[in-house]
Amino acid sequence: MNSKWWYLPVLTTFVASCWLAWQIRDEQHQIDRLQADYAEIHRINYGLFNMQEWKEKAFYVFTGHIEQFQISPNAYKEAEGELRKYLYGIYDKYIGNGAIFNEVIAKAEKKQQGQQDVAQTF
Repeated sequence: MNSKWWYLPVLTTFVASCWLAWQIRDEQHQIDRLQADYAEIHRINYGLFNMQEWKEKAFYVFTGHIEQFQISPNAYKEAEGELRKYLYGIYDKYIGNGAIFNEVIAKAEKKQQGQQDVAQTF
């Protein structure tokens, strides 16, 4: 090989190495950007999935509507009637016929029976 051209393969290899290093650097920057975007999306801090933002917006809307909300006396009477029906229904279903007391007694007996079974085991 001629002694004048010894640097050509070295120079070519050096230039190719520099070009490939630059490409790798660009690819790594692209990967870093994509990973940052991916992590940000998975933190669920955007738009529809941001629960804190939705809470603040809902609070603002409800506060505005509550301040403007007015109830007529007829609506109060109607709501009171419906509430009475509901409360009397609960009373009749659970307290009036003793269903709630029967349920409490049954649970206590079952618990006591379970404790007796454990005691007999030992």
